Amino acid sequence: ILSMCVYGWSFHEIVYKRRLGPDQKDASKRSRFNDGKIGWRKWAIRGQETLYLWTFDDDGGIQGMQQVDPYTGHGRVDIPIEKALLFRTTAAKNNPEGRSLLRNAYRPWWFKRRIEEIEAIGIERDLAGLPIAFVPPEYLAGSATPAQQVVLSAIKEIVTSIKRNENEGIIFPQVFDEGGKPLFDLKLLNSGGSRQFDTDKVITRLDQRIAMSILSDFILLGQDRVGSFALGATKMDLWSMSVDSIAKTIADTVNQHAIPRLLKLNAMRTDTLPYLTYGQVSSVELTEVADYVSKLVGVGAIMPDPALEEHLRQLGDLPDSQPLV
Repeated sequence: ILSMCVYGWSFHEIVYKRRLGPDQKDASKRSRFNDGKIGWRKWAIRGQETLYLWTFDDDGGIQGMQQVDPYTGHGRVDIPIEKALLFRTTAAKNNPEGRSLLRNAYRPWWFKRRIEEIEAIGIERDLAGLPIAFVPPEYLAGSATPAQQVVLSAIKEIVTSIKRNENEGIIFPQVFDEGGKPLFDLKLLNSGGSRQFDTDKVITRLDQRIAMSILSDFILLGQDRVGSFALGATKMDLWSMSVDSIAKTIADTVNQHAIPRLLKLNAMRTDTLPYLTYGQVSSVELTEVADYVSKLVGVGAIMPDPALEEHLRQLGDLPDSQPLV
């Protein structure tokens, strides 16, 4: 389901089964229950890369997904929305494909990748030096013969392929003119020294922008010896809110579509429905809770009781209270 964070949407076909006990060989009938009711066998994901088109009704409602055969690339299968669950990051304009959470990170990621490639090429060139080949002028003229063009092409290949590795080495023709000067020559210029730009700082800045786009830049705090605890806590609160929002989206989709359909298939009442919920995303600072409770008790705003004690024990992951013998 969380692949919707990458693609913006995730489409799952609901596969049902008859609950006839754990000893059934047929997976469509096997269950740890043997009450004969209909249950979920799986919510099979239908790969985002297999999407061909979406189908809509006259009012713009989503009616289903048309999928291309992922194995052959041919043939299309219609999956109606009544038999599926569509999870998406946003329902703006009823767009079935939502919006990828990584979309805002694409631009800094693209620049970072290009700068890293250029940086690697620069390091390699600094180690090898800048190759320069000298050739007679007639080899560069437009009237160069086919043989001269072949030689010039071979020299270009040598110049562009010079690298520092276990295969380094050059075989070059030793030809002189009438005055004893070489017709062909190859030299390596020394490195020009340090560059004007600090690529490490640029890449670090782009890493921060990528992390900021998904509210997770708190993981970078302290790496450059800056950032306070209060700032980190605030950023983690924002990230926890975003995770909570994703969990709520998943739970709401299941509660609105999957559970009512399952109960209807079993001819069960749907006026009072069970629901799927999720646990607490962020952790609670116990020292702050203790200070808060002690102040309220101190001024008489609340009185300790078994319900409060049980809740505080759960927050601190403490064992349940045992009656005195």
